[in-house]
Amino acid sequence: MTRTDYRIIKRDLHKEKMLMLYRTAAMILCSMLLLVVMVSVMTTNASDDIADPRVKYYTSVKVEEGDSLWNLSERFMSDEYGDRFAYVREVQQLNHLSDGQTLHEGAFLVFPYYSSELIVETE
Repeated sequence: MTRTDYRIIKRDLHKEKMLMLYRTAAMILCSMLLLVVMVSVMTTNASDDIADPRVKYYTSVKVEEGDSLWNLSERFMSDEYGDRFAYVREVQQLNHLSDGQTLHEGAFLVFPYYSSELIVETE
């Protein structure tokens, strides 16, 4: 092997090492960037939850003449429920009502609702 061959091989090895070094540096940089983005998104979501926490409450409602679960549910149902059927089903379970059961005037029903306001009852 001549001295020129040795230099060519040495130069090629150096190029391969440098290429490997650049690729490794690029991968580390991309990983760090991805980590920064993930942390910022998680922090943003966490601060949104803290700023507007929605808490589930329950209220008692007196049934008036002509009331039905459907028209009463309009007053308390919020976006936390997927649809009106899911909300009415929950109200039925809370009040031990079956499908098609007639509501009696003067009876009290429990309705769940969500609010971001802190409600403190005092006696």
